[in-house]
Amino acid sequence: SSAINVMIKGWINYYCKFHKWTTVGLWYWLNRKLIEWKMAQKRRMGKRKAIRWLVTVYRGKPNLFAHWQLVPPTLGKK
Repeated sequence: SSAINVMIKGWINYYCKFHKWTTVGLWYWLNRKLIEWKMAQKRRMGKRKAIRWLVTVYRGKPNLFAHWQLVPPTLGKK
């Protein structure tokens, strides 16, 4: 996660300097990619279970990914 965080922090510093709202779609996309990664890692895991996994990780370590400070993963969003 540290290599990803370096890239995320660079995006935040560059794109969010004036307009944070312009990158909300990017952060949702990144959360979806984390869900897809978990589903691929555990072949029998469904999407709902993967979303719950991501929310559980967020609750346990809310600072794990830099973009979670802007857009936390939540159920029922996009």
